[in-house]
Amino acid sequence: MSSSLTNIEEKSEMQKEEVTDRKTALPDGEAGYKWLIGDPKDVDWEFPEYLNGQYPCRLKLTWNPTFKVEGITTTMRWTKWTEIGQSLCINLFESKKSITKSGSKKVLAQDVKYICQFFCFERQIMDISDVDARDIAAFENHLQKRQLSIKTVATYLRTLQRFWTSRCAHWSGLTFCPYPSSISIGSIAKQLGVKNGHTRTLLPKTGLHLLDHALNIISTSAKTLNNYDLYSNLKNQEKDHATTYFKKTNQKANKLIKEVRVLYSAAIVITLTLTAMRKHELSAILHQDAVDMVEGLADVLTGRVHKTAKVLKGKETQRQSITELNDALSVIIRLTQGVRDKTNNKLLLLRLSTHNSEVGEHNLIPLGSHSLYILLDLFCESAGYDTGLLRPHMFRRFFAMMWAWRFEVGDLHYLSKLLFHNGYEFTKAYTEDENVWEFMTDEMKALTHSIFQDILTKEKQLVGGFSRTVERYMRLIQAKVSIVNPDHISDFVHALVERSCYIVVPAGDGYCFMSPTRASSAKCSTNGVQPDYSNRNENLCGVCPNFGVSTEKIGIWERRLSHHTKILKTTNSQDLKDAAQKGVVLAQRMINSIAFKEIQ
Repeated sequence: MSSSLTNIEEKSEMQKEEVTDRKTALPDGEAGYKWLIGDPKDVDWEFPEYLNGQYPCRLKLTWNPTFKVEGITTTMRWTKWTEIGQSLCINLFESKKSITKSGSKKVLAQDVKYICQFFCFERQIMDISDVDARDIAAFENHLQKRQLSIKTVATYLRTLQRFWTSRCAHWSGLTFCPYPSSISIGSIAKQLGVKNGHTRTLLPKTGLHLLDHALNIISTSAKTLNNYDLYSNLKNQEKDHATTYFKKTNQKANKLIKEVRVLYSAAIVITLTLTAMRKHELSAILHQDAVDMVEGLADVLTGRVHKTAKVLKGKETQRQSITELNDALSVIIRLTQGVRDKTNNKLLLLRLSTHNSEVGEHNLIPLGSHSLYILLDLFCESAGYDTGLLRPHMFRRFFAMMWAWRFEVGDLHYLSKLLFHNGYEFTKAYTEDENVWEFMTDEMKALTHSIFQDILTKEKQLVGGFSRTVERYMRLIQAKVSIVNPDHISDFVHALVERSCYIVVPAGDGYCFMSPTRASSAKCSTNGVQPDYSNRNENLCGVCPNFGVSTEKIGIWERRLSHHTKILKTTNSQDLKDAAQKGVVLAQRMINSIAFKEIQ
């Protein structure tokens, strides 16, 4: 409920943006639409770009088939399906519920084209009206054979459903509903698809090693930067600049170029790791904003995030200034200065002259995704990281997991703000995924040991269901020794963690104390065997024997009480009022328990 309140303030502005975007149609008689550059009847579509630092091809789509078209019959059939697909997209993008982002429009258009191609070439159907239930079953079987993720299958099926739901006076879709309300698309997708994967999270040992490697490269970069300045000046002055450079430095030019690229990649890795930026936010950083922060004229690095903004203009972000980040940005500014002088580009991240033989109007100046991936691959090689690819989102997940697990400050409210998420559910996907139990074996043991020791030595005051278990453990220690000291407690906790396989799962509002013998008693469990953190909520935690709240978490429960109280006083929904009343009672009880514990 608290996340809902947080979003209320932005709703009015978001609605204004959505209304503006819905006015997409140009006056009658004109060929185009606001959401498309050019004529929608053209075989090539280009959607308007809304992100900085992207290559022109990012939002281009061709309706030419990926299948080889042979014969006049096949050509005529695809011409008809192109008209069907384009008409559906126009209806979807002109509707009042149209998605706002050009990138999402392109993805949807690609999915529509994919389905059209299947019916045209695989099923050899001439028109949408000829599609029957057997063709739908064949499409489902086709998706299953491709071993796609559940999420991808569900997306295709929902797009297929739109061939029915988007019918109107100007366009005829399917003649029947492939998925009536009695049939769950989600359930079908689970049967056809494979378990969803997501961007892998860098384990602490790996992530910290990569960060340390990048910091070392930056700290020893003076010689490389000076040599690069020399090489760039020679390149502008002499035709045989590589030979002259070798004579002056006794270093081959290709070796310098590799060093420069590794240095550039190290600076980007530091920026990604310390800011947890999304890729599109990173690419949109303005050069002047970075200069202002490096020179001390600004305390934050201003950016703009679009993915969770829900408005076309995006949402402004601010990242705090720290020395290591400033050093990395200084390197990026210096490396890109030559290209910027020639192109007058305002972005921070540009393709270096080592990427472009000559920088000119026909070259791709911004550092697009493909060029960024090449730099990250080069960094992998220099760091000896040969276990897989590095991608920007991996650093973002690493940031979240390190925040919540390594440093034991798992306040999801604050973490969600750092990551610029719209709600806790997005942040939970980073900190409570299916790999939580195996994420940090050694680190989790150390964290568990530390938390247990703090509680048993009274450095942390604990209330809640697990506090009774803690008191029992304390009596066990006292029964074994006449004088309880930190060493005895440490030995006891070490044995407890090792023998009972205990782990402590930090959350924003408290801790979940888990072991194989206690997992089945978790109130959030949906199978009676293991806890299900996606099912975790305050009402379940409040009565769970595995849950404990340290007194330092009182601020979170006070915020919850405030949110529930506001909803209780303002809502007209009886269901919401009942839920808020339960929240008020539980939050007040927890606050009272914490206050009583502190008095003791």
